[in-house]
Amino acid sequence: MGLLDFFRPAWRHSNSDIRLDVVRGLTEDDDRALAEVVARDADSRIRRLAVKKLRDLDLLADTAKRDSDGEVRENAASRCDSLLRRAAMGTDDQALVEPVEAVKRLQQPTTLMEVARDSRNPEARWAALGRLSDPKSLAQVAIKGKELPERLAAVSRLSDEAVLAEIAIASDHRAVGLAALVGIKNEDKIRDIEKNARGKAVRQEARTRLPDAPADVAPSRNAAEAKRERQRLLEICIQLEQTRRTDDWAATSARLATAEDRWSEVGRVPGDEALQKRFEGIRADFAARRQGAERAEKVRQAHEEETRQKRLAEQETQRRRAAESKAVADAPVVVAPVVEKAVAEAPRDVAPIDEKTLALTALCGRLDTARRAIPALSEVTTERLDAWEAEFRALDPDAGSVDAAAESTGDEPSLTPRRRFFTSLRQARKQLSDRQAALAAAHKAVTESLQALTALSEAGPIEASTNRKAMDAALKRARQAAKTVALIQGAPADLQATFAQVRTLADAVDARLAALIEEDRWRRWANLPKFETLIKEAEALVEVLDTVEEKAAVPSLLKEMQGRWKAAGTLPAERSQELWQRFSKACDAAFAKCAGDVAAERADNQKKKEDLCEKAEFLKEGTDWKAVSDALKGLQDEWKTVGPAPEVHQEALWTRFRAAQDFFYARRTENDKARDAERVTNGTKKTQLCVEAERLASSTDWRGGGEAFKALQEQWKATGPAPRDKNEELWMRFRSACDRFFQARQAAFAVADAERVVNLKKKEDLCVEAEALAKGEDREAARNTVRELQRRWKLVGHVPREDADKVWGRFRTACDLIFQDPEGESLQDLPAGLADGDGFTNRLPMERLIADPSGDN
Repeated sequence: MGLLDFFRPAWRHSNSDIRLDVVRGLTEDDDRALAEVVARDADSRIRRLAVKKLRDLDLLADTAKRDSDGEVRENAASRCDSLLRRAAMGTDDQALVEPVEAVKRLQQPTTLMEVARDSRNPEARWAALGRLSDPKSLAQVAIKGKELPERLAAVSRLSDEAVLAEIAIASDHRAVGLAALVGIKNEDKIRDIEKNARGKAVRQEARTRLPDAPADVAPSRNAAEAKRERQRLLEICIQLEQTRRTDDWAATSARLATAEDRWSEVGRVPGDEALQKRFEGIRADFAARRQGAERAEKVRQAHEEETRQKRLAEQETQRRRAAESKAVADAPVVVAPVVEKAVAEAPRDVAPIDEKTLALTALCGRLDTARRAIPALSEVTTERLDAWEAEFRALDPDAGSVDAAAESTGDEPSLTPRRRFFTSLRQARKQLSDRQAALAAAHKAVTESLQALTALSEAGPIEASTNRKAMDAALKRARQAAKTVALIQGAPADLQATFAQVRTLADAVDARLAALIEEDRWRRWANLPKFETLIKEAEALVEVLDTVEEKAAVPSLLKEMQGRWKAAGTLPAERSQELWQRFSKACDAAFAKCAGDVAAERADNQKKKEDLCEKAEFLKEGTDWKAVSDALKGLQDEWKTVGPAPEVHQEALWTRFRAAQDFFYARRTENDKARDAERVTNGTKKTQLCVEAERLASSTDWRGGGEAFKALQEQWKATGPAPRDKNEELWMRFRSACDRFFQARQAAFAVADAERVVNLKKKEDLCVEAEALAKGEDREAARNTVRELQRRWKLVGHVPREDADKVWGRFRTACDLIFQDPEGESLQDLPAGLADGDGFTNRLPMERLIADPSGDN
């Protein structure tokens, strides 16, 4: 057992037998472990076992293609197909993909057939049916499919009469059997269906399609009538089934009653047991749905009645308070009995209190009463205070401003009606202003809180929300709104109604937040064993390091353990600090014990990185841009494999290595810019070459044009590449112009070759005539005639180059025989233009031949 086996997961143990036992104990939920085993384990036995439990579809598909062991590939493909089949069939509650997506990824035709036939998901069945092409599979769907539309769709995609006959015989559904029978023309197969089909209607229809069917095979009048009655019953069922989509119970009840009357009129028909069962099912379903709707309506009405009673109670409370406030505010100005008694008992030498003073005093009392009621009553308004002030000034026209009267001292007694009234009035206005400001603040706080809570509910059901931050913020607003509302006595009805909505939503959010907090608390406690295991590994590492000589791998092991600590999740708050201190202490102790070996390893890494820096600095001046770039990328990959250098040198080494690369890539960028500028210039040159080529494309000067195009092509080759986005376009333009010229020249040459063949035939005919004259006895007549032949020879154009000398030699020989005297001497020279033979004329330029096909021999 190696040292590192203490700290590795069990499925990464160095002993393959131990790993095999561990994988046997893993379940489908151990995704990470299984994936690591399948991807990395060198033992094919373990991989074969792991793929049978793995649920990672992508990894399974990749393993089925790439694994070196054939059995592993086979197991992975089978496992992947099994998971996809379960998802497509709708039988896997924890499916990795949606049913339709699973169908798209299925490969086995038999599995697709099973899904199209038996899946619980309608969309998956249709998707699988769309991918089927095998007639046998389509036949299975048609015979045993779940729904009639899918079975009929499978039949519609078949054309093989043998398969259609099998469906017509085996199908237990009349419509499927008849649909299959429609596509069959073979008489033998129709006879087979007529004898063996399960459905009576299919057998009867097959019998009527036979050419020798007796006249009495047509349905009897009673059978035909029964068929029509069954059709009427079927229509009644279909019409009633449409009522399942409506909640208009009155209209549906009327339709059901009408359907029952029609059903009674038709009565029972032989073979309608299925329709009768279907009709009774519709009636039962309607009754159950209606009862459920009635119960829901009763619950809703009870809830509405409870809400209405609460609202009436609140309105009555508000009305009573308003009435009390109005009674106080509108109380008549009366002289209190105590005032009357004081007047009666006043000394004779004191001036009596007049009625005006009594009225002002009573108005002050009414204002004081209203002022004390302002915090709880919204009926005391600015308009009411203005009316009282106007009433007071009507009684006391000499009163000044409110502030002056309230603050004046002078020689006036402190309890004069004027000062008392205006002091109370100023206080009342301030109290009213404070109440209105408090109401505005409360309305704003409640509205904002309602908006925040509503936004949470609009994002999805609150019971399923996981956004704790948003929920905390919304509840904070709700609590603030509750505080502002609590400061207001006698809050208005609209504010109370809005706040009731806030309270309802806040209760739901608070309950969900409490549930999330509880889940998080349990999750933290569930994570506790992971952290304790890591602590034990770190402490065990400290214990075994004293007996281990090679400690260079410890830092990377510690780094891996610290990464697992970070990925393990969160801890309970009361244990977090304690466990982290234990783990950190163990890691520090382990690192301290291997510090010497780590220093030696890092010194070696420093040397390796310095070598890489020197290589990069050597390459940075290179001009073979691609080769140097590939070399630098190789150095980068090698740098990544080298471990860390001493910390004091780490940053400087990286800066040096990176600077060499940056220098090269900056030079390459400048070179690319120069090349881009050169490409622009080349693009201009090539555009000019295209223009010149297009000008020459219509030329008929085949020799001169060909030489000109050859020169243009040489210039094109000598010109460097144009900009990448135009290079191909310019080349196609130039090539098109060249092709037009050379294709036209080739066509002209073909015409000239055809004319030369015709001319060869003409000259061969002239040879025949000359040879005939040479054989004649009348030499003088022959000489006169041959001159005419020579003139005609001259008018005939060129002949094929390979036949020119031959035909000319033949004609000249015949002419020589005619013009020779008995001693063999020529008596007359040939006409001008024939002396050098036809081979000379064949060497005329081709353009002259095209311009003047007749030539001039």
